[in-house]
Amino acid sequence: MGNVARAALAARLERAEVQLQRALRGLDESPASRTALLLAQVEYRNAEELARALLGTREALAVVGAHTADAYEVTVA
Repeated sequence: MGNVARAALAARLERAEVQLQRALRGLDESPASRTALLLAQVEYRNAEELARALLGTREALAVVGAHTADAYEVTVA
């Protein structure tokens, strides 16, 4: 996988992570917040599955793990 494709995959993972974190922060009892969380979970799962399909399981776990740690640090900071 080339660097451009890796960057695009990393960007998709980042968007999915941000969407998931926003949905979790906004979670209340409303149907809209539950729907947002469900959609965010589906997108995150799809991004992870694409990473596994394109990179293979071990390399994908390394990319997802590194990306998640980076996103978490940016979000918390």
